[in-house]
Amino acid sequence: MEIKLTRARQVLSRQVTGVDEGRRISGYAAVYEEESLPLWGQAREVIAPGAFDNTDLSGCVCLFNHDANLILGTVAGGTLSVWPDERGLAFVCELPPTPTGEEVRALVERGDIRGCSFGFWLAAADASWDDERQLRTIHRVRVVDDVGPVLWPAYPATGVESRTVQLEGVEDPFLSAPATDADAWRVALGLGGAAR
Repeated sequence: MEIKLTRARQVLSRQVTGVDEGRRISGYAAVYEEESLPLWGQAREVIAPGAFDNTDLSGCVCLFNHDANLILGTVAGGTLSVWPDERGLAFVCELPPTPTGEEVRALVERGDIRGCSFGFWLAAADASWDDERQLRTIHRVRVVDDVGPVLWPAYPATGVESRTVQLEGVEDPFLSAPATDADAWRVALGLGGAAR
C-alpha cells in the first residue's frame, strides 16, 4: 500500500510562556479543537486531540516565519524541545545569539509577534472533510518539521508572548536537565506531568 504524504504549513499559535534571560521562548505551536481562519476559500481546519501522539518530531527545527534562513533552534542541536500534550503541540526553544534571535526576542517581547506556526506532513487518510461546514479535521500528523513564531497566525484564538521573569520556586530545567527533557519543561511551565 502506497501512502502519499502532503506537506502543509499551518499558521497556528499558542501562548509562549517563558523566556529565561530573554533567550528562551516556550509555548504551543498548535492547539487542539481550535478552528483556523479560512485557509482555502472559506475552508477551515481543526486539529483533533491526539493528532500528534505518534508524530515524528526528531528532525524538527524552530524557524521564524517558516524561513529556513532564519533558524532559531533544532531538536538535533539540543536547542529545541517539542512534545504533544493534552492541549496540543508544546515547544521550548533556546534563542541563538544571532541578529535573528535578538530580533525575534525583541519583537515577541514588544507584542509585535503574537503567533506561532508549524509545518507538517500527513497522508490523505489522516484527515476527514465535512462538506457542510467546509472543515478539514486532522486526525494524525505524521511528521512535524518546523515550529516557530510568525507574524500572521491563522488561528486567532491563540497567541505568543515572551517574558524574562524567573518563575518563583521553579528550578531552571535548562540548568538541571538536557534541553530535550520535555518533562522538566512541562513542570516548569505549569503544563502538568509527563508528556505523552
